[in-house]
Amino acid sequence: MMKTLLLVPLLALLAAACTSEKSEVPEETTPPAEAPVQVDAQVHNAKCGCALPDVGKCGNYIEVDGEFVVLEHPSLGAMDYCGKGDAGAQVKVTGEMVDGKYVAASYEVMP
Repeated sequence: MMKTLLLVPLLALLAAACTSEKSEVPEETTPPAEAPVQVDAQVHNAKCGCALPDVGKCGNYIEVDGEFVVLEHPSLGAMDYCGKGDAGAQVKVTGEMVDGKYVAASYEVMP
């Protein structure tokens, strides 16, 4: 019983002491999130890999900076440009290069 009588006031004093002290360490603040960079859609040449001598097998490719790279978008099949030969198609896309492939966020075939 005596321990309880001494322990209760001691805990109250400790709690009050902790709340009355002001920390000298500044609070960590997270920097404001950067707004995503809005990239305008760009038109690229698109061809089937079978029409590209360096590839030689079917697949969707677009020309980025003078080089044909794999084009990925959920709406594309495996051979969207197959049969169009060297003429290929013109596509308007937004996206980014990821692991050597162009991953399109938006995709539209130009008339």
